[in-house]
Amino acid sequence: MSPATATTTTTTTGVTVKDTELVTAIKSNETKASYIADLTSLQLDTGLSVYNDQLRQQLSKAIFVGHTNTDLDSVAGAIGAAELFGGTAAISEPLETLNGEIVYALKNCGLVPPLQFDDLHDAPKGGTFPANSKVCLVDHTEETQMVRSLRDTYPERVIGVIDHHALAKSFHTNRPIYMDLRPWGSMSTILGYLFVSFRRTLPKPIAVLLMQAILSDTLNLRSVTTTDADRSMVALLHGYAGIGNATCDDTDDEDKDSPIDYLAKKQFQAKTNWVVAMGPYEMVRGDQKDFSTGPWKFAIAVLEVTDTAQVLAVAPDILKELRLLKKEKALLEDTADDNDDDGMMLMDRTLELDFAFLFVVNIVTETSTLLICGGRELALAKAAFLENPKINTTNDPVTLHRASPNIVAPGSTIRPEETAMTLPKGYVSRKAQFVPAFFKAMEDFDYEEKGPMSETNYCEDKQREVATHVLEQLDISKGGNGNGGAPPKVVRRQSSLLMSYKSNALQTMIFRENLADDELVAANRKYVKKQCGNLYDIHGSVVRKYA
Repeated sequence: MSPATATTTTTTTGVTVKDTELVTAIKSNETKASYIADLTSLQLDTGLSVYNDQLRQQLSKAIFVGHTNTDLDSVAGAIGAAELFGGTAAISEPLETLNGEIVYALKNCGLVPPLQFDDLHDAPKGGTFPANSKVCLVDHTEETQMVRSLRDTYPERVIGVIDHHALAKSFHTNRPIYMDLRPWGSMSTILGYLFVSFRRTLPKPIAVLLMQAILSDTLNLRSVTTTDADRSMVALLHGYAGIGNATCDDTDDEDKDSPIDYLAKKQFQAKTNWVVAMGPYEMVRGDQKDFSTGPWKFAIAVLEVTDTAQVLAVAPDILKELRLLKKEKALLEDTADDNDDDGMMLMDRTLELDFAFLFVVNIVTETSTLLICGGRELALAKAAFLENPKINTTNDPVTLHRASPNIVAPGSTIRPEETAMTLPKGYVSRKAQFVPAFFKAMEDFDYEEKGPMSETNYCEDKQREVATHVLEQLDISKGGNGNGGAPPKVVRRQSSLLMSYKSNALQTMIFRENLADDELVAANRKYVKKQCGNLYDIHGSVVRKYA
């Protein structure tokens, strides 16, 4: 935001307080002729042009749905787009999985959440849509972020996209479709703009919901992804609809928040409370997205909180969940009978993730802590941030440290003091900062001890062979024959053995860690199987085994 001249506001009690930069910008925006014209457009429905009317007719038959790991922008976008085009809004996941910020925002606006996407096709649950109904995606185009039931058929079913992210490289459709992609900080900003440009009446509850989604995606307009379009839209929607049911008392406190700052704090606190209560399993999976570049695949989870310490208190279990997440992406099904406790897991190793990260973003201090669960993650994090002179500067350095005071290293290829990395102030955006940094580092990234899981030439047997070879040599050095029998006639020199061991030791450690992680995955699958597929106990908590 361009620097603005400081202004003041006099409260009803006569106290004069200094306006924040946001409030100053809003006041400035309210005096512009364009603001008055836009405000009028939201109140008068003058109809669409013949071009947009045809578009609306097509999209009125569509289901508007956001991505999995649902956030507020995807819900608000679906509701707003359905209102604009006359379609039907849907959420991608069950109602009970919606995060605390979404629940708070809907309640503040007096709105009920839409039906789940799959339920719209299920007659017993009130669904009336056929299985091949048309769809408009909001806030995503990555196939891995789509509703699972849509992934195989989306090229035929998707007739529209409204998004503020880069178009997924693999995205394709069988026919020309409506697309509106803009490099703004929030998809809801695009919806607000479309209401204005199409001159359609915007119901005030939806206007407040769109505003809250913009505040969420831009971290109260402080994220590096924030644009002038986002700032102007927040000003417009606030002037038009206020802040919903939230109340911001007028006090004599000179540090009193503006109504918008107050609303942002309320919704962020609601999300923090939800995050802290949900436990490590859901912390890692609640706002997690998969990415790929070349042969590498990685996951980035983000927790936006007002208190980092509450999350780092359970960092040991979070690190284990990140390791399990990589493995569980490869799970296909259980091959065991229902009564067989020793059933084998069916896994496609090429689907296993190469890296899994979690960023704890403190929206108050505008800082991020990256949790690092293994040696390969450490190598990539160093390449992306610690060894990047544009990010790691003398004035505000990147620092490696323990994720928690008494943390134990989650693997043999990483030390306790390397399990967390704090980034410079202002690094808070997955889309604009974290992902690009990783992509850049991966351009020439190499971790020869364990290649990309997607590579067809990667073979788990190779690691097994190397590990077996090293263990055999150790046995020989002790007077055995490599199989625990009598010693051979020729025994290798100790110095030669040491060199061989050093050259293969890391691969051996990685192999052993893989076995240990596989055992943890199997133990958790066995527990869920005994619970008839239920992850949760009678208290609603996820039960996981970490040892």
